Amino acid sequence: MDEQDTVSTSAPTTAPNRRTFLKGAAAAAATVAASGVATQAARAARVEVVSAAPAGDILVWINGNPFSPAQVAAFNKVYPNIKVKQQITTYVPATPSLAAHLVTGVDVPDGIFFIEDAYLGQFASTLYDVTSAVAPYASKIAPYKLAVSKQGGRTVGIPWDLDPAFLIYREDIVAQAGVNISKIVTYDDLIAAAQTVKAKVPSCTGPLMFLDAPGFYTFIVEGLAWQQHSGIVDANGKLNLHAHAYTNAFNYLEKAYKAGVTSLGLFTTPSIYSQWNTGKTCFMHFADWFTHWNEAGLKPSWGKYSLAKQPVFNPATDSVFSNMGGSAYVVPLKAKNPSLGALFGTFQLFEPAALQAGNASNIYEGNLPSAEALWPYVNLDAYRHARILNASVQEHALLVEGAKGIPSNYRYPPWFSQVYPYYGGPVRGVLTGKMTAAQAQEKVYNDVLTKVVQRYHG
Repeated sequence: MDEQDTVSTSAPTTAPNRRTFLKGAAAAAATVAASGVATQAARAARVEVVSAAPAGDILVWINGNPFSPAQVAAFNKVYPNIKVKQQITTYVPATPSLAAHLVTGVDVPDGIFFIEDAYLGQFASTLYDVTSAVAPYASKIAPYKLAVSKQGGRTVGIPWDLDPAFLIYREDIVAQAGVNISKIVTYDDLIAAAQTVKAKVPSCTGPLMFLDAPGFYTFIVEGLAWQQHSGIVDANGKLNLHAHAYTNAFNYLEKAYKAGVTSLGLFTTPSIYSQWNTGKTCFMHFADWFTHWNEAGLKPSWGKYSLAKQPVFNPATDSVFSNMGGSAYVVPLKAKNPSLGALFGTFQLFEPAALQAGNASNIYEGNLPSAEALWPYVNLDAYRHARILNASVQEHALLVEGAKGIPSNYRYPPWFSQVYPYYGGPVRGVLTGKMTAAQAQEKVYNDVLTKVVQRYHG
């Protein structure tokens, strides 16, 4: 199929890449109108089944790299009567424009690639139930991805990427300080290692870096709780920010600041590149996509970055893995051909035939597919070893282990995307010495309860 027949870039012309999208996720989210009519609710409750010989035209919005002509051709080899058009479209969940499209149904496509998992609850009432489309693949999808893709008992997102977090570090600086990474088992060990680096490598003035934005602070605290098999809501959906797991998380941040080892960095900026390239910092526990999306700016220090499993609070019970980020292909409830849109999404994101057709390095650069069947086709170790990562790093194996090991009990409540602003100030306050851990935890709890949860429930 001719590429011009499948991809339209005529409107709009500026498409955010995943990096831009993640920056959008760090901002406060716009609230979707909650005035759904009864007929919409009834339609949302049922799962529509694709006919044996599906046919029709579908439009798919993509916010960066299109599915390649070869991938679309692979789909059409199995489903020859479905014509696919892709359109690069500027949208992020934090803007009211997407909400307006989804709520009104005006000019909505038949698929959107992609929306961050954290926003699925916000848009759930306007999204098509893709349960039946995902079901044939469910047994080979990371359990937590299936969990976060469900809202109100419906699967509203076709799981796309996995984003396990690791301890990212500058191997040369750590070695110069004589620190043995394998001995960093707990977060107290990490603080001690950072102190050793600062003492023995004086140019490393802020060894332990945290990304300075509300969304990233949310990732950090929620990731620490996730490692402890906890989360922002408990099994009954009750706000859980007073739990001991969160106390541990805030106390750790305060300990790190008081130890004099913390630094803050602005994502994908010259300042953060300078901090890492000149060795002013050397540790970060974060998703592996940090190194991917900052790769170009870190070129002066390519080959010096390594990955290890995250520290924990309690080695006997905690997981060394958590997740930071994650996205899904979604289908608008009011699309013209929602079942066909879901069929295309599941084929592209779950079927090896699609990925083998091409574009793996674009679609899955910096992350791992949620579908285990695709893992052998996205091993980018050689590519990464030629660039930013030290050749000793078995990145793909770590990603696979992380995908299987991330605790599956975490849930995103419907209002999750609205909590970012209420994490930002308090967490930053702890990391700059302006608030205690206890003060920050209490403020986050109260603000989320009164400004998000109670407002959501009316």
